[in-house]
Amino acid sequence: MGGASDPRVALRDKLILLLMHGGGLRESEALTLWVTDVFEDPYEPDSAIVRIYNEIDGKAPDGWRSRSGTPNREAYLKEQYARIPRQRMKGTAHLGWKNRVVDHKDNYIQVQWFPTDYGKVFMSLWKNYQKYRASIDCHHPYAFISFHHSAIGNPYTINAFHDNYANGLKRIGLEPSKAEGLDPHGHRHNYGRRLERSGLNPLVIRRCMHHKSLDSQIPYTGKGQQEISDELTQATLQLANPESKVKALDWKALVEHGFDDVDPQGYFTGKHPKLRGK
Repeated sequence: MGGASDPRVALRDKLILLLMHGGGLRESEALTLWVTDVFEDPYEPDSAIVRIYNEIDGKAPDGWRSRSGTPNREAYLKEQYARIPRQRMKGTAHLGWKNRVVDHKDNYIQVQWFPTDYGKVFMSLWKNYQKYRASIDCHHPYAFISFHHSAIGNPYTINAFHDNYANGLKRIGLEPSKAEGLDPHGHRHNYGRRLERSGLNPLVIRRCMHHKSLDSQIPYTGKGQQEISDELTQATLQLANPESKVKALDWKALVEHGFDDVDPQGYFTGKHPKLRGK
């Protein structure tokens, strides 16, 4: 990312950014990806289908069942790797799971690429990344791993990703800034804004963002401060236009009608304000 010297690191971080920027995932969701959950799109083989499973209730890969017949991923992690889901871990290994809405009864969310070309870019990079991932012995199913000598092969952590993200920004002359969208979560906001600007039905946007309600997507699809300011400026110019159908406010005429909510006694407003001239 941002010119990382290790090509393995650059590929890994680009894939994570594609999931967030082109697919709207949260960083914790992207890091939850297992190697078994990327597929060629049967309708467009050059593009990737990516599924992020709930690590507790999600269905285990390839129809696996535990010795007691349990088919979920928590049991799979325990029997295959002697691990617990990262949702249940503490400290830097923990990954949150905010989604309560899934796309399938197997308990996964599917990445919806927008624009759709991001799916092709992801698949191209994924095939190269898999060669690096397969060359390292990993006793876990997570796709994204550390390539640092002190933790090589371990699941990639959010803290490490944040460090690499900040270093990548610095290499291209930028500083991390949440207010300016220069932080990992800013990519999900950018994804939501692109969906909104495209004119898509809000119900479609909700499915893409995997929100439980339409209200949940307001922070992601709402207009930014500069956009609002620009629109208000344009509206102001339109108001000043002599040909505008909307007339400028006449404050003298306006206050003659009074404001019962803020001046119920008529001290300052109305046809005969009690405190006129005082």
